[in-house]
Amino acid sequence: MKITFLFFASVRELVGRSKITLDLPDDFQLIDALPLLTERLNISIKNFLVNDDGSLRENLRLALNLKIISPSDLEKLFLKDGDVVAIFPTPSGG
Repeated sequence: MKITFLFFASVRELVGRSKITLDLPDDFQLIDALPLLTERLNISIKNFLVNDDGSLRENLRLALNLKIISPSDLEKLFLKDGDVVAIFPTPSGG
């Protein structure tokens, strides 16, 4: 199945592109896709996107098909063909 990852703001600057599409096996969990994503992009950004255990860094957020995902829900979500995952920095006020 094809999953598109979109990158915004500082994530896009670090990654050097606005999107990438990965071909993943069916019934793949979103949390398991993050380590594969960092391998595909560039190992030097791994520490920026994910923790040592493969979980998403606290300063980043994900949206799946335009719905923001709670970090506690990452392990419950399975991807489907055509899904779009957005990765962006945590919004801050001021």
